[in-house]
Amino acid sequence: MNRIIKLMMNLKLRSKLFLSYLFIIILVITVNYMIYGISEANTIKNIESSSTNMVEQLSNNISYKMSGLDTDIFYAVGASKIFDESNFSDYVILMQNVYVFNMYLQNSGIHVVNDFFMNASGSCFYYDKDGSSDYVNSNIYRYLIANKKSIIDASGKPIYVEFDNEPGVLYIIKSNITLNTHVSNGIMAIGIRDSYIKDLFSQSKLQNGSIVVCDGNSKILICDEKVKPIADRFNGLLAEDTYGQNFFNYKDKSLIVESGISENKRWKVLYLVSVKDLLKDVENIKRLVIILCITLLVFSIAIALVISNSLTSNIRLLLKKIKSVGQGNFKLHLEPKSHDETAELFKHFNIMSEKLEDLIERIAYEKTETQRAEYNALLAQINPHFIYNLLESINGLAKIKGQDEIVQIISALSYLIRSTICGKNSEISLKNELEYVKNYMSIEQIITGGRISIEYDIDDDTLDCIVPKFILQPLVENAINHGIEFQKSGGLILISAHKEDDVLKINISDDGTGIEEDKLQSIILGIQQPVESSDDAHTHIGIKSVDRRIKILYGNKYGLKISSKPEIGTVVEIIIPIKAL
Repeated sequence: MNRIIKLMMNLKLRSKLFLSYLFIIILVITVNYMIYGISEANTIKNIESSSTNMVEQLSNNISYKMSGLDTDIFYAVGASKIFDESNFSDYVILMQNVYVFNMYLQNSGIHVVNDFFMNASGSCFYYDKDGSSDYVNSNIYRYLIANKKSIIDASGKPIYVEFDNEPGVLYIIKSNITLNTHVSNGIMAIGIRDSYIKDLFSQSKLQNGSIVVCDGNSKILICDEKVKPIADRFNGLLAEDTYGQNFFNYKDKSLIVESGISENKRWKVLYLVSVKDLLKDVENIKRLVIILCITLLVFSIAIALVISNSLTSNIRLLLKKIKSVGQGNFKLHLEPKSHDETAELFKHFNIMSEKLEDLIERIAYEKTETQRAEYNALLAQINPHFIYNLLESINGLAKIKGQDEIVQIISALSYLIRSTICGKNSEISLKNELEYVKNYMSIEQIITGGRISIEYDIDDDTLDCIVPKFILQPLVENAINHGIEFQKSGGLILISAHKEDDVLKINISDDGTGIEEDKLQSIILGIQQPVESSDDAHTHIGIKSVDRRIKILYGNKYGLKISSKPEIGTVVEIIIPIKAL
């Protein structure tokens, strides 16, 4: 035994895990296979005995039998001449005709409980095998009076009704249509024993459950009282396209509901059986399997404990080393008790702790360097302020000398520098962004001698919209340098802005030389790629920068769209979400 334990201690970690997992998996698979095989065999056997095909066959058998009943009633009416007007007025003759009618049905194997006949003029005749003549208070009379019109409108199509206080009786209600005129000359209701249909149940192979018979409108006609609440609960849930096997839960019970409908869609059968009843043959075997599983589990736990102890001894030592490192002690040295993969963990963790110590020292050094760089950046901010103050001094001197154009250029340039160095916000209002462009254009117009003009078509409701800082000037500069600069006659730049749905659209258009199609596609591709991979990166870096900043702020569905036609001009459209101050 000691030799085995020692051998296990020296096994590789993967071997230990493999053996333990393999053992447990074999046990689990074996037990599950046994349960599955036994359960499957019994389940399939029971489900096959209560299959959907049987239910559909039963519904069709009921449909055929009830169609035969309807035919028998038709011939019985013809043979008895009940609805002949002259016979209906004579009670003795009418009684004889009803007797003939019932005997005709009885000879066909149909046991009539009671009859009710009403001719077109409203005269009634009621027959009850128990001798009752109080038809006015009967269920069927009240039903016929309440539904007379719908019965006549059915044009001889039978309607089936069952009353709660008349268990075991099924009524067939229909209007009598004359052969000559095809007009209803009366209505009839024949009450028969529901055993007429239930006799078909014994012919089916459906066992251990309950059968419910409904008409085509899902109205329950035949159902045991004990399952009627369940049938009411599930009958309405079964749409026509779900006929077949369905699983439901009812009062903490799992039920299988098999449903089928006859070919003429006039009869529906539900077969309700609990899963427990269906699988009761499995229960005894299940208990045996549980006992077997528990026994095997005990052995599995014992073996797993032995294996886990051999695995975790080194891991516990390694944890001690980790805690020591966490407290800042990188010098603690521990030797593993075994020579499996955990020993390799020790080795590499010692190497890692040494590197971690070096990393901490390097981070401290880099932190110092970062602070120094931040200091230098703050120092560098002095230069733009110095230039701004110097420009203001030059501006004052130019005013004294009467150099108006220089004054105008320096004022605009001072505004541009001040806008650049002031404020930490990455977004400003469209109004302020346009002001920045106007100052930039005042410099360009002086430099170009007024050859370049700019117009604005800005909707008032867009001025307070928030836009990324410095997105218009690079595009205006690009329009001048690559579209208008080479035209002797100069050109026009138009900036327009409007809202469209939930986005703000800003267009910068020029009437310059335009862009050839190949070059335009290269520019568009360059926007979608890193700057370094674009063939025209230097020329159109402003476009790339603006598009990239928009996507960083708002997402990839926003950005720039470029369209151009040679010798006509170029339009750059900015699309950003609407944000107000």
